[in-house]
Amino acid sequence: MNNIRMIALECLNRIFYEEAYSNLILDAAIKNNHLDGRDSSFLSYIVLGVIERRVTLDYLIEQYSNIAFNRISNQILNILRMGLYQIFFMDKVPDSAAVNESVNLSKSCTNEQSSKFVNAILRSSIRQGKIIYPNENRSFVEYLSVKYSCPTWLVSKWIKAYGKENIQKILSSFLNGKPTYIRVNFYKTNTDELLDILNNNGITAKKTPINGCLITEKINNIENLDAYKNGLFYIQDITSQICAQAIKAKPEQIIADVCAAPGGKSFTISQYMNNTGQIYSFDIHEHRVQLIKQGAQRLGISNMEIRCNDALLIPDTIKVDSLLCDVPCSGLGVIGRKPEIKYKDPDSFKELPKLQYDILKRSSCILKPGGRLIYSTCTLNKAENEKVIERFLCENTDFELSKIGIKADNIDLCDMQLKEAINNIGNESMTTILPHILNSDGFFIAVMERKK
Repeated sequence: MNNIRMIALECLNRIFYEEAYSNLILDAAIKNNHLDGRDSSFLSYIVLGVIERRVTLDYLIEQYSNIAFNRISNQILNILRMGLYQIFFMDKVPDSAAVNESVNLSKSCTNEQSSKFVNAILRSSIRQGKIIYPNENRSFVEYLSVKYSCPTWLVSKWIKAYGKENIQKILSSFLNGKPTYIRVNFYKTNTDELLDILNNNGITAKKTPINGCLITEKINNIENLDAYKNGLFYIQDITSQICAQAIKAKPEQIIADVCAAPGGKSFTISQYMNNTGQIYSFDIHEHRVQLIKQGAQRLGISNMEIRCNDALLIPDTIKVDSLLCDVPCSGLGVIGRKPEIKYKDPDSFKELPKLQYDILKRSSCILKPGGRLIYSTCTLNKAENEKVIERFLCENTDFELSKIGIKADNIDLCDMQLKEAINNIGNESMTTILPHILNSDGFFIAVMERKK
């Protein structure tokens, strides 16, 4: 297992210090090192766990270290983070193994003195009872930051935006991990048939109050499943499925999805159109356009015209009945799946609202009078959400808000609270779906219509 820890260390060094994406780094590490299910699971668990708990782990290092935090080398910091994560958050790893393997790792990577430093910190944390959380007499923001491993700037931002009554639910929801939601491909199967196939493959899946949306336990190597290869389903969060349903697509319509990759919303819209009419699915990056094309082919979808196209340069010749603008965003709603997002520099988000507004403004020109316009993001940042819509409506008086207008399906055995939450979303025109509401990604949806 020590070799796996070395691979984990290399992954963390790249993710933290080269700003690489965790999913890409992990996929490459598993493939390049030919790791089996057990080893790949351990690698993923420890790498994603350290990323997720980085603020808490760094707090612990500061508490137990006699050397200033900024004087500890990056290599040793990550070895300490891994060791402390195993001690505090991995019950199946004995404390002695976590200490010994971390010491051996530091000897392999650095020197004898550093290994003694690692040994001292890890053993001190065990001797002192594995106490994690700071005294609540500290500021409320600092307390939450350490407890839920979230930077203080983000904790403060969300308290201001969503209130103290929601903040711990939001932070806790991101730490608890997210289920995998999938969408039944009705062109090739039906819900009950797919449930039987998944259950026969040892995968627990259940219906949700959204027709065609199934909730599953996390599925490893999902692309290796025959049901996936044969196009019986695709991965799509429940919030994204709600967004696609809110378009209210009908057969024979013309619809545009101007920032479509990886294609999930276009695929779901196609189903509401019975593979008729036309969906323009655009993305600015050619490699992402290829992902949409591969997905459409696998699912047997034929009513999509997929192009590489800048959303700021939408051709005037297109006129559509409905329009989806799922714009590039800071991604603060998907921290539960991509925990490294919370460590981004907040200044890197400052230019996004202008880009989002420009995409919305430009693409709205192709919408027919009476047409339906959906603006969505997967972030929890009012500057990228409500503020963009408020500006758009102020400067474009031929548009007005309209209800999302979806309803939960009356499916037996589904959670009544979930049904109620979905119906509440349907009654709104502009709403932020906080991650604990549906046990989903955080998501923002606004629905507008162009006046006739």
